[in-house]
Amino acid sequence: MKLDKKRDKIFIALSVAAVTAAVLVLFMRSQKTPQKITELKRPDYGEDNYTYNFHALYDNEDYAVEFPVSAKKLSGTELQAAFDSAYEFIIDKMRGDNPSLDEVRDNLVFADSIPQYGMKADYTLNDYSVISCFGEVNNSGVAPGGQKYIVSARISYEMLSQDYEIPVTVLPPVYDEEQIKINKIVSELEKADRADSETDMKLPESVDGLEIAFVKHPENRVWIILFLCLPRSYSGITSVLY
Repeated sequence: MKLDKKRDKIFIALSVAAVTAAVLVLFMRSQKTPQKITELKRPDYGEDNYTYNFHALYDNEDYAVEFPVSAKKLSGTELQAAFDSAYEFIIDKMRGDNPSLDEVRDNLVFADSIPQYGMKADYTLNDYSVISCFGEVNNSGVAPGGQKYIVSARISYEMLSQDYEIPVTVLPPVYDEEQIKINKIVSELEKADRADSETDMKLPESVDGLEIAFVKHPENRVWIILFLCLPRSYSGITSVLY
């Protein structure tokens, strides 16, 4: 009986050893051969430093090493070329949906960064009456010949910066025929409003040499058609709007 128990123990021990050896072999086979590293890829301009983890075999020892590699930096002629390229970048972005900066009717786009080089850009204007600090354009009051502005841009890279003055010409909106007539009517109403602020506002009887009459908006638009079809002898009717 004792011999059987001893044989069982030996069998179990040999089985455990065999399983352990098999697992160890499979584990060793699953491990890739260590790859020798000869360089570390540096992050591009403007990117954050990247921390590498690797092993150093030195003096017959294996050392775990953690090391942060800094991003690429511009210098010398490369730096000036980058500033020039960044300037072209912000000019192209600033144009937005406008055909050019000499024909501005839509909003401008002020890019605050140049990702390719990790640069920043800030903008100021000599006049915010038509172009806001966000590039929004309000050209409703701009004269037909347009109005010129200067956008000052400062491009910065680390502790260095360069300033640029960018001329911009804002043009008035392009109106269709209906809007042109509405603008003329509104202009005459504004004149009437400024004429005398102490009495009721007297509506104009003509706009641009043509007679005009004002009515309250009826519920049924048929009345508008009937009014417009009245003989010219009735066109002098004046209604007071409250």
